[in-house]
Amino acid sequence: MDYDVIVIGAGVAGSATAIRAANKGLNVLLLDRGDPIGNKNLSGGVLWGNDLGELFGDNWWEEAPVERYIVNKGIGLLAPEDSMFVNLNFPSWKNPPYNGFSVLRARFDPWLAEKAKEAGVDVFNSVNVDELIIKEGKVSGIRQSGDEFTSHVVVFAEGANPQLAIKYGFRNELDPKKDIQKHYMLGIKEIISLPKETIEQRFNVGSGEGMAYEMLAGCYKPPNDQARVGAFLYTNKESLSIGIVVQLETITRKSKSEPGIHTYTLWEQFKKQPFISKLIEGGETVEYGAKMVPHGGYHMIPKKLFFDGALLVGDAAGFVFSNGLTINGMNYGIYSGILAADALVEAKSKNDFTSKGLSIYGKKIKSSYFYKTMKKFKKVDKYLTNPRLFNRYAEVLTGGLKDMLTENQEVKQKAISSMINNLKKQKVNRFRAALDALSLRHL
Repeated sequence: MDYDVIVIGAGVAGSATAIRAANKGLNVLLLDRGDPIGNKNLSGGVLWGNDLGELFGDNWWEEAPVERYIVNKGIGLLAPEDSMFVNLNFPSWKNPPYNGFSVLRARFDPWLAEKAKEAGVDVFNSVNVDELIIKEGKVSGIRQSGDEFTSHVVVFAEGANPQLAIKYGFRNELDPKKDIQKHYMLGIKEIISLPKETIEQRFNVGSGEGMAYEMLAGCYKPPNDQARVGAFLYTNKESLSIGIVVQLETITRKSKSEPGIHTYTLWEQFKKQPFISKLIEGGETVEYGAKMVPHGGYHMIPKKLFFDGALLVGDAAGFVFSNGLTINGMNYGIYSGILAADALVEAKSKNDFTSKGLSIYGKKIKSSYFYKTMKKFKKVDKYLTNPRLFNRYAEVLTGGLKDMLTENQEVKQKAISSMINNLKKQKVNRFRAALDALSLRHL
């Protein structure tokens, strides 16, 4: 064998797999189609948690190209003109090991790949794997441009659209009319440059500190109000990462006579919403892009993650989670890579790389904190696909609070009466609203 392990994809999950496996004594090849590594990932996001501490020890962030450690978090709703946020400040987040860091993937991913090289991994970029080597039903390596590289195991870390894994049946091929629209979203993101001092003053953070906003974007008027859109804004050292994620089934054409909703229109309207426009005022767009992102949560995880000579990790395995209050993906990808590498070490000790020998990976995943979290919140999908949450309740809540707090020489209404009046304005049945409120128990 040329290698013990070949990892396809040098994102955070793939690099974590490679580093951990090499540190445990395995011979590893890490391949990525990007040139350079990281150029296929849209920059910007928050790496929550301290999973990298298992690879690099305490204080790993002192060397890593992180942007800011997150000390404040805002969770809220956007209406077309108004907004409502709960701003959270936890002093403990200002202390090591920190709760999360904003990162730019174009910088972060190459650093991880370089750490893989330092660990003894053979790393190559600009490699688009053509096909797998299959011997007696077992994956035994890869072919690329006529060259063959053999291995005991191939790890698929291709991201949310794992074409090679789909091609060979390790991920079910997605039906464009059902699966893609139901289980994927379109993410649109910009990096907007702003001076360091402006960011720290505007977001009320100190040097090195950062802010993370995550919100439901109910800021669209008819006919675009049918779109279900989430949004985020994160502070970097000298830029903002800002974006929306759109549920595809809400913007596609239902019939020839009914036009779909243009995502560019949604994006521009989002940036013009008063709360958002004030935060990005004076900035310059330095990066723009779009990509498909998984949405299905627990239901997006394949029934099987291990095969004869193959494993799935990270986004390729569906390890992405949101409950409307937080978004987790990079941390889950890193930890799944660590678990995959540990499983590979055990498989090598038994010289068993069959599905049975690699089944320990499935057991490790099911015992992990993130799998248990995703399973616990598996019903949250019904809540996050509720159209009223996006196109009605934002105006009900902001309108009700505005009525209560605006001084106009009129007799104040009680809170419940104000909300009921705004439910009527938005044509939402009170019984239906009560049932929707009950669904919050899934968060």
